[in-house]
Amino acid sequence: MRQPWLPEKWDREADVVVVGFGGAGAAAAITAHELGARVLMLEKAPEGEEGGNTRIAGQGYLQIYDVDKAVAYLNALCGHYPVPQGMVRAWAEEVRGNSDWISSIGGDPQEHQHQPVGIEFPDLPGADCVHKFHNGDVVGYSNTWKFFESAVKRRPIEILYQSPGRELIQNGITREILGVRAEQGGKALHVKARKAVVLTCGGFENNQEMIRNYLPGVPYCYTSGSPHNEGDGIRMAQAVGADLWHMNNYAGPSMALKVPEYRTTFSMAPLHF
Repeated sequence: MRQPWLPEKWDREADVVVVGFGGAGAAAAITAHELGARVLMLEKAPEGEEGGNTRIAGQGYLQIYDVDKAVAYLNALCGHYPVPQGMVRAWAEEVRGNSDWISSIGGDPQEHQHQPVGIEFPDLPGADCVHKFHNGDVVGYSNTWKFFESAVKRRPIEILYQSPGRELIQNGITREILGVRAEQGGKALHVKARKAVVLTCGGFENNQEMIRNYLPGVPYCYTSGSPHNEGDGIRMAQAVGADLWHMNNYAGPSMALKVPEYRTTFSMAPLHF
């Protein structure tokens, strides 16, 4: 007898299902593939608009050379909002390997020449151990993202565009995550995950209800990033019992122009003559 939580049939199947094709999704998909997994990616955006906020960010990534200094720096950045120290150290140890990983998948890590040492708040303890890198000869919007995108597409990783994840399929007894119910062309698409589902589908910056619920004192706001980040992964995780953490944290605000017919904003900067 078919269990009530199972779909009538699985439409697709993979070892690892990655929900969201941005920088984090690319890293997860490439890493799983390199470890021998068959990977399938579900992307909400149409082809050409994938990439999440990674695509439209400044294209730098962090590289540190001293774990203890990096731990001190992150703790200083957090100030009165302490982060569990195991998580802080895990962050520092992994960031130390960023450039080696970029090289291992065919990239060309280069340090920002205009900002060779340190990043924001250089007066904080440990800041001198943090360096900012990018891929290739040119710093600029989408250049590092284009490398991540090509690295995924050079591998036999299946990508389904315009296929947002809607619900995690969970075993009603063991609570194990079995797969994802996505949506494609207005119809349900059931994708089985033999080993894992990885949610890398961004934040809730384009969901005005979630903004009102989770950002204190912010009745509404408009993103400068991808219009496709609407909190889908957060809601999917909540529905299977995940806890929430740091939901009141956001970057900004920035000076921007909002035009009604566009979902995102246009960045603005003063000109000096």
